[in-house]
Amino acid sequence: MPQHNILGEWQLRQTNNFTVTVTVPFINTDGSFPVTGKHSNGTVQGSGFGRLGGLTAGGDEIHFRIGWANGTEGAYQGVFDPTGFINGSTFDVQHPDVTAGWRSLRSFAVS
Repeated sequence: MPQHNILGEWQLRQTNNFTVTVTVPFINTDGSFPVTGKHSNGTVQGSGFGRLGGLTAGGDEIHFRIGWANGTEGAYQGVFDPTGFINGSTFDVQHPDVTAGWRSLRSFAVS
């Protein structure tokens, strides 16, 4: 099934003014992938896993979690828009009331 190519390093901008740099080194055949991230000018780093969803009428979905070195864990979910940008939301797993929206700073082609 075709998937958006999210490989490599890319950034997302959160509505709380954090910019997160995400790195995806590979995508498994089932759509799962390891992910690393950093924010606050690289001073906070973390890692985790995610999964790409299949193509749907609303676009591909992406879900991933990053356990940050500062003890927090972020859950991210998003949908690829028709131009390939991701729009989504995130929350702190330990404090689910702490939320933010986000958007990728680049678009992703389907491969």
